[in-house]
Amino acid sequence: MSFSVIDEVILVGSSTRIPAVQEIVKKLTGKDPNVTVNPDEVVALGAPVQAGVLAGDVSDIVLLDITPPSLGLETLGGVMTKIIPRNTTLPTSRSEVFSTAAQTNPCCYSVKLIWNCYKPCPTLISYLTCNYRCREWSVKLKNFAKEDKEKRDDIDTKNQADYVVYQTRKQLKELGDKVPAPVKEKVEAILGELKDAISGGSTQAMKDATSALNQEAWPIIR
Repeated sequence: MSFSVIDEVILVGSSTRIPAVQEIVKKLTGKDPNVTVNPDEVVALGAPVQAGVLAGDVSDIVLLDITPPSLGLETLGGVMTKIIPRNTTLPTSRSEVFSTAAQTNPCCYSVKLIWNCYKPCPTLISYLTCNYRCREWSVKLKNFAKEDKEKRDDIDTKNQADYVVYQTRKQLKELGDKVPAPVKEKVEAILGELKDAISGGSTQAMKDATSALNQEAWPIIR
C-alpha cells in the first residue's frame, strides 16, 4: 500500500503530541495529520472496539493485526537477519535463502533454530530456504514473581559474598602482623570456603560462609 491511497492520518498515542513526530508523519505521508482527537482517548476507545470485533458484536469495522517486532533469525556474528519486518499485516508468509558464511560452519549460516541439521561444510556450499508463516500475534502472560525473587536473591547473595571477601582481604593486608596468627588462620580458612561457595554457585552455601566469615572477621573489619 502506498501513501497516496491514505485518506487521513489520525495520530494515536501520547508520543504523537510531540511536534517533531507530527512533522515526520507529514513528511512521510504528504498529509497534515489529524490532531482534532485526543491521542490518549483514541487508545482507550480502541480497546473496546477491538473487543467488540473479536466478539462478533461489531461487523462494520476491519481491524488489521500486525507483528509489533521484526521476526527473523540470528546469523553469523550474532546479527539478526529480518524475514518479516515489524508492522507487517497478518496473516503473512515470507521466505529467505541462507547459506554457510564461514568455513566448516556446522549449520547453514548459523541458523540456531535448526542447529546441527547439516554437517559442517565450506562457505557457500550448502543452501537452506527458511519459511516464516505468521497467522496471528498473541501474548501469554505467566507469573514469574517467584523465579524473579529467587534470582534476585542469588545475585544479591553473590554480590554480598564478593564484597565481604574483598573487605576482609583488604583489612588483613592493612593490619598485617597486628592480627593474631590463630585468628588469621581461621579467617583465611573461611575465606577459602566462601570463595569455593561463590565458584560453586550455591546460594545457601554462600550465605552460610558469609555469615561465618562475618562472625570471625568482625573484630578485624569493624
